[in-house]
Amino acid sequence: MTRSAVLKHAKHAEAIAGLSTLSDFWLGLFDVVGASLTEADAVEEKLVTAQSARVHVALVDDLLRGVIPRNTEAQRICARVMSAPASAWRWSSVAWSLWTKRKLISR
Repeated sequence: MTRSAVLKHAKHAEAIAGLSTLSDFWLGLFDVVGASLTEADAVEEKLVTAQSARVHVALVDDLLRGVIPRNTEAQRICARVMSAPASAWRWSSVAWSLWTKRKLISR
C-alpha cells in the first residue's frame, strides 16, 4: 500500500494512523535488511581473510620448498611483489635465494 492510496481512501485521522503504520513497516524492513547485509558482509570479510592467509602460507611453503606456486592467487602475489618498489625486491631476492639454495641442495 502506498502513501497516496492511504490519503485517497481514508479520513484524516485514519490517514495519519495508516501512514504511521506504513512508515513503521518500512523503517522496520530497512532495519532488518540493513542488519542482514551487515552480517553477510562481516562473514564474507572473515572468509576472504581466511582464504588470503591460507594462500600466503601456501606461497611461503612453496617458495621454501623450491616449488613454483601453482595457485593462481599465489602467482598473482608473486607478480605483484616482482613489480613493487625496492623493498619488495629485497623480499623477492631472499625468496629466490632460498629457492635456488633448495634446488642446489636437492641435486
